[in-house]
Amino acid sequence: MMDKIIFLGGIFLDEQKLMIEQNSVGGVQNAADALQWAFLSGIAATTERDLALVNLPYVNAYPGRYDKARFPAVRTTILDRVQVFGMGFLNLKVVRWFSRFAAALRGLRLASQRAPATIIVYAAYLPFLTAALLHGRLTSGTRLCLILPDLPEFMGAGGGLYRRAKAVESAIFFALARRIDCFVVLTRFMADRLALSPDRFVVVEGIHRSEGTAVLPMPAGPERVFLYAGTLAARYGILDLLEAFADCTDPQFRLWICGDGDAKEAVKRLCSRDSRVTYYGQVPREEAIALQARAHILVNPRRPDGEFTKYSFPSKTMEYLASGRPIVMHRLPGMPAEYLDHIIAPARSDPQGLRSAMQLVAAMDDAELATRGMAGRQFVLAEKNPEAQCRRVVEMIARVGNESEGLRGDP
Repeated sequence: MMDKIIFLGGIFLDEQKLMIEQNSVGGVQNAADALQWAFLSGIAATTERDLALVNLPYVNAYPGRYDKARFPAVRTTILDRVQVFGMGFLNLKVVRWFSRFAAALRGLRLASQRAPATIIVYAAYLPFLTAALLHGRLTSGTRLCLILPDLPEFMGAGGGLYRRAKAVESAIFFALARRIDCFVVLTRFMADRLALSPDRFVVVEGIHRSEGTAVLPMPAGPERVFLYAGTLAARYGILDLLEAFADCTDPQFRLWICGDGDAKEAVKRLCSRDSRVTYYGQVPREEAIALQARAHILVNPRRPDGEFTKYSFPSKTMEYLASGRPIVMHRLPGMPAEYLDHIIAPARSDPQGLRSAMQLVAAMDDAELATRGMAGRQFVLAEKNPEAQCRRVVEMIARVGNESEGLRGDP
């Protein structure tokens, strides 16, 4: 009998989502939630092995960024056959790391019934990783696969104390990584950074879970609405977008922005000066998708500069493509070449280059915009759906299971 697969992560269950949104202060990790759902549904569709989810949602800490000190437990079944062990934990700053570690370990013991299993951990989150590794030490035959959407040193931004803490976290992660059996990485540069042999990783830059969404007709009329929905972080190029749009003087241009982050005040200032700009704030994913359907052109201003761009693939890229709208974005180092046929990449990685690309696309007629958008949508739905992307993950896990006696020991 094949071992069970246990997914250890932090998705927003349907019965928890409203609670999380109401109690969160600032941004909610909708992108991470969507990617985890995509992985889980893809794995469920491509393997007959028993599946369980040990779940501790990725929410902000109390007090300050979340209004509850304790996160409740829940037990349910999702995707028809995935048993969910939703673990409760204390959400107090600092304390929550230890509480989430203990809850994750307890959940793994319950989900596995102390039998060998393959544990898939989402993200380089030390409480989860250490819980999975300790569980493996206590349960012979356990194997560990890590889905790595970000390297720790490039997760977030802050001052000197934050950077020092991240450096320590990164050092611990790289020490633990040598004991992980296999990896799902977003870019080949991640595998290089971890010095992984080809048999220990697959590249999955993202997954689009369509959920049966339909494409609305391209909005008719002379207006050209640009949309950005995502983190309003200066390092992600949002200030470039604001400058590029301000330099576009066409009165028919509109810019809609959704999200939260350190550049929020700059967005608000532009709104106060330019009536063509609308800021919607942090919105639920469903509302962001609805706004995409009403826009003409979607923009991602993230520059290809900086070391971190080699290790990232913006999750919005697939959602944008699936919307059936043309995309203006820079070619990033971690982007597979197959995407170049489906984006409009600026010739220069600065506000002027972004402005020129936006003006170029805006000059296209409605029919050409629709044609470009539909080509991108068809590409994503056919080649980047959960089953297509996760089939390679399941095959790697099976291969590692045949080759490995269990978790890797000391190097």
